[in-house]
Amino acid sequence: MPSVEHQVLVELFRARPSLAPMLLGQALQVSLPTHSVAAPTSATLDQLTPPEFQADLVIELRDEVAALLGAIIVEVQLGRDPDKVFARPVYVATLRSRLRVPVWLFVVCIDESIARWAAEPIELGGQSRVVPMVLGPAEMPFFIDEATARAVPELTIAATFAHADDPRAEGLIRAIPAALDLLDATHARAYLLALRKCLGPALRMLLEKLTMSTDFLVDLPAPPWLEKLEAAASARGEARGEALAVLKVLEARGVAVGDDVRARVLQCADLPTLDRWLKRALTARTAATVVRPSRSSR
Repeated sequence: MPSVEHQVLVELFRARPSLAPMLLGQALQVSLPTHSVAAPTSATLDQLTPPEFQADLVIELRDEVAALLGAIIVEVQLGRDPDKVFARPVYVATLRSRLRVPVWLFVVCIDESIARWAAEPIELGGQSRVVPMVLGPAEMPFFIDEATARAVPELTIAATFAHADDPRAEGLIRAIPAALDLLDATHARAYLLALRKCLGPALRMLLEKLTMSTDFLVDLPAPPWLEKLEAAASARGEARGEALAVLKVLEARGVAVGDDVRARVLQCADLPTLDRWLKRALTARTAATVVRPSRSSR
């Protein structure tokens, strides 16, 4: 399950499909075909055999008569994921084979070290490679004027995410009210809530001061995708706390916990299972007996 921050960033590009080609062209100097329309399409990239591959977003570029000119695979990368090195070449090859047009792999990062990692060419063997086009904080502006914020409000939000802990981003925060004015209430609410959670203390205080007149947004119903993600995040947090409790009880009782058991406990997200393990941890002589399968599950 993706994080709220991840999904909000994906939603930015889905809501404003022209944002991806604009940033590729202006920030990364990528030459794209002259197009009239940029539109999101299915991001499911099927193979002849499982598993199914799901990119974050695919944007199609079409001319004035709707002829397909190319496609952009948009991926939001918030952390290192070694599996992406193997999956992304499949994304490109599968989409290119299906659409029979050029395909660009566009990766958006809000951490500079992750951006450097994501930008490394993916070597396929021989002289074949896939080179991601990566947009990181270094390519994002620290200041956006009010006119630009109103013209492309999603750019203001995306840039603010990229500089959430940087005090130089005050110019972005001051542009957010203008950006929110041009967004529908559902998206404005989702973006505002996500920004309040990720900004550093000083920038968050400034944002709250500047958006006091939009506090009504917080009382609006959340979009279903955001409600689902917030519920999942809450459940993950509860499971994480329960898992740590299991380990702390064992450690307090002097029971040695091996790396394999520790990893299994921390990876478990099922609350009933963790509750059962916590009860066992109170009396177990070994860590292995805590995580053994119950008879009913055999």
